[in-house]
Amino acid sequence: MARIWLAGWLSLAIAALTHEVVSFGIYHGFLTGERDLLFYLYPSSLGEIIGVTFFTSALCALPLTLFSYLCKPRRLRLIGLGAIWTSLCVWQYYMTAFEYRAHFGATWLSYEPFWELMWSPWLTPLATLLGLVPFLWIIRHR
Repeated sequence: MARIWLAGWLSLAIAALTHEVVSFGIYHGFLTGERDLLFYLYPSSLGEIIGVTFFTSALCALPLTLFSYLCKPRRLRLIGLGAIWTSLCVWQYYMTAFEYRAHFGATWLSYEPFWELMWSPWLTPLATLLGLVPFLWIIRHR
């Protein structure tokens, strides 16, 4: 159980950090100095980005452990864990993009910042696969 939680935690963090740092840190200029990091708005530093991502990833990995405990058939468990992991990863992308909405002066609904600011036809699938493939490999070879 701990192995699934740890694999889920680290793989979700890798996917979310990759997507957030490239999308907002580089493309939108939050880490390159093109935009000011204000102390009262998220993010105020790279350390805050990493800390928040690791914390939310740790919480998001809990349903993976619960599902693994409740689902005994191995093949069904692997498919279910992959689907849950992908859902949690996409949810984490949406919540990350929602945190940046104040920097762009928009009053968006909860799903709109992701599509306007973070979605990329190459980066989103790549970051997701960068986390999902190692996660499935680790839990399959236990």
